[in-house]
Amino acid sequence: MIGIIIVAHGKYAEGLLDAVYLIAGQQEKIETIGLFEGDNLDDLTQKIAEKIDKLDDGSGVIVFVDMFGASPSNIVSKLMNKNFVSVTGVNLPMILEILMNRDSLNLDDIAKLAIEAGKESIMNLTERIKEILNKKI
Repeated sequence: MIGIIIVAHGKYAEGLLDAVYLIAGQQEKIETIGLFEGDNLDDLTQKIAEKIDKLDDGSGVIVFVDMFGASPSNIVSKLMNKNFVSVTGVNLPMILEILMNRDSLNLDDIAKLAIEAGKESIMNLTERIKEILNKKI
């Protein structure tokens, strides 16, 4: 089973996992790491590396980060010699989609699926509701 790690600023990763548990119940092989003011980046790099090793049963790990170019993504980029893929811009639909499919897809396909799920979940809700209502009239 593909492992999942969410690395983000502050308590964002923890909040996403809390929402996952609310919607999908407790999950195996999913962990979070928050970056807080004053954290030592070398220690954080080591912590991420250890979690990747812990969650990798041979299927690999997907590491979600909150945004490209920030410390979490920069740190994860240093670890590319490990068996994982990383996707930026993490959101709740991405994680839920991965949870439903991580037993049946490889790492490359799971990364593509995560990106597609993330993109599809972003929309102008007001415009979407108007479209739906206009179709029913």
